[in-house]
Amino acid sequence: MFNKKFIIICFLLVFTICNPVFARRSARDKACFSNIRVIQGAVEMYNMDVSTMMEELNPKTLDILVKEKYLKSLPNPTEPGKCEYKSIGNLTDEGIIYCKYHGDLEYIIECEYYKDNDYDQYEKLSQNATNEDIKANRERIIKERKKTIERVNFKNNLYDKLKIVFIIFVIGVFIWLCVPNRKKKK
Repeated sequence: MFNKKFIIICFLLVFTICNPVFARRSARDKACFSNIRVIQGAVEMYNMDVSTMMEELNPKTLDILVKEKYLKSLPNPTEPGKCEYKSIGNLTDEGIIYCKYHGDLEYIIECEYYKDNDYDQYEKLSQNATNEDIKANRERIIKERKKTIERVNFKNNLYDKLKIVFIIFVIGVFIWLCVPNRKKKK
């Protein structure tokens, strides 16, 4: 009933349209950054309510945020064994909360994610950076990071366009195979 070409083309079509690995990876990244935002909000609320402000983030201070009900529970790491939430600098001023694997929201902190995804141009801000170091380097690093992100986005957009062209090609071949050849009669 179905020939081999038809089955192969259907398989390629399904494979190119449904790319669950990319979708799962993107969802994990977004969930991790969401956790960072929630932690930042909890630290800010804690610092507004309490006279002794929270200056750094570590497992002990995360437990305090949960105990004092600024967080419902400890953040669930999106990639167990890789995600670990920390801070550099003083959180009452210019400090940054980041994930050991995914980095921070502004792409300033060196992290394992960049290495895993071939981001070859990133700036490392020292884990022992002071608030003055963070202030001095933040704008420069963000500008350089935007250039890198633009380059990566260009690659991703090109990949997406090629994927669409491939899907259209596969659909065209599928239609060509399904429509029987009819010779014109004179």
